[in-house]
Amino acid sequence: MRLVACLNDLTLNTRRTKAWAVAALAGGLAFSWAAGSPPRAAGEAAKAEGLKLEASLTNKDLTGYGINPLFIVAVRLADGAERVVIAEHRPGHDSALHVLKTNGTYGFQFDVASPQLVDFTVDAAGSSAFLVGSLGTRFYSADLGARTAKLVLSSLPDKPGFRALPPVSIVRSSQGPLVYGLFYDSKDVSRETGFGRVWDNGTATNLMPTAAWDKTFGQVLSYAPQSLLRSALLVTQDAGKWTNPSKPKPKHLRVAQLSGEAQEIDVADDIFGAAWSPDDESFVYVRRTGSKQELVMHSRSGNKVLASGRYFAPAFLNGGKTLIVSTKESKGNKVWTLSLPDGAPKSVDLPAGPCVYVTDPGGHAVAAWGPWGLRVFTVSAG
Repeated sequence: MRLVACLNDLTLNTRRTKAWAVAALAGGLAFSWAAGSPPRAAGEAAKAEGLKLEASLTNKDLTGYGINPLFIVAVRLADGAERVVIAEHRPGHDSALHVLKTNGTYGFQFDVASPQLVDFTVDAAGSSAFLVGSLGTRFYSADLGARTAKLVLSSLPDKPGFRALPPVSIVRSSQGPLVYGLFYDSKDVSRETGFGRVWDNGTATNLMPTAAWDKTFGQVLSYAPQSLLRSALLVTQDAGKWTNPSKPKPKHLRVAQLSGEAQEIDVADDIFGAAWSPDDESFVYVRRTGSKQELVMHSRSGNKVLASGRYFAPAFLNGGKTLIVSTKESKGNKVWTLSLPDGAPKSVDLPAGPCVYVTDPGGHAVAAWGPWGLRVFTVSAG
């Protein structure tokens, strides 16, 4: 999934530092139809080329829908934003999924019997959802058509199982949603780590084992699997004591195959935000050396610097023709789009302050939310 955190970098996982987002990290699901009128500002064009503003909801609008903006866990989109799904944590209770239409009108809601929902994803058709709750120890499947959710796997003591490792984040793949976690035996001893696929029959399969990479490359800081699961981007740093306190320990970006082979792409003081393009051939990332920070795209022809600045958390839109990316600012962040390969950054029409944004499975829509509310954009083909 192309989830992007605008408060910090997202590689595999997201850390949120603002109070509104911290409160939204806990969450769990119930359904009912509710009528609503289209929110204001629908249909207005964003500053960034190729983005059309479909819905703009203030906190007052969300509250009117029965959603507490302080406890939004995440927002997810079906392809083209045909459905906008909001997960809400309800302190002292379970969690809820709220389903909206593209223009922001309210559809329905249903409960998930999980406290502290931490992440979820929606399939391209907007018919089903996969959810992780109870801080990564319970996994749920939801049928949006039937408006029901069920527990499919729970991490239990004294039994072999699987649990997500924190901070929890779901990765979209050709085999369905994956969660990075730990497979363990009946004595709670680790058997292996990797990206697990949790099935509706209550089992989990390690579709991308990572233990060999951990042993080969030192400390792996983040993973970004290809959607076809043939390889992954690894950000690593060498194991052992670092003897130069005046400089950070170097970070390495590698493309690692499941066979164990790897190609080193870059070395810098810091590397983050690695994300594959839809064709699984090229990718983008952010590198920093000293005070210089660059947004870089790697393809078969090598590395190309797209822009310099405090960029983080890039994701692809429009079949890989466009990037959406954020920059750190003194009071939050700004969000931009870049037309590839040589377009200049153009700002997305969002209120000032921190935000989080996410793309739909096909890169045809974007949702952004923050202390100011929620906005939904669709992407024009071009």
